[in-house]
Amino acid sequence: MDENFRKELGVIPWKPGKTMLQYSNTKIDLMLIQPGKEKQWMKGSRIFIGYEPDLQYATYKAEVSPDSLLFFTTDGLTDQLGGEENKKWGKKNISKLFEEADILPFEAKKEFLVSSIKNRKLDIESTYDIALLHIGLTV
Repeated sequence: MDENFRKELGVIPWKPGKTMLQYSNTKIDLMLIQPGKEKQWMKGSRIFIGYEPDLQYATYKAEVSPDSLLFFTTDGLTDQLGGEENKKWGKKNISKLFEEADILPFEAKKEFLVSSIKNRKLDIESTYDIALLHIGLTV
């Protein structure tokens, strides 16, 4: 398969006012944070689009409550090298980062996340592309 064809995708068919969230993806993880509930990682399929034409992708379903937050990220964020020991950031640390961002006002989250990523990398050149999307749901 052509390396340039490997693509990642996350899809959420959702309408405001609905409480059922569906999510399907290829290589883009989703963390769902809801008030009063444990955070939930939705990992989905670990294969790129176009790799196997007949592959069935996993679909997650979750009831969402008002003020739920979604954090989408490619594996480039968790695999990014950095810190004092120049190690991968990892899911556990990214989970903590998202939880810290959760308590901030919505507008302050972007600044916090961008500065955290920059501080993590320090002077290290990026080894992976990083994509991060944050969505706040109102039900």
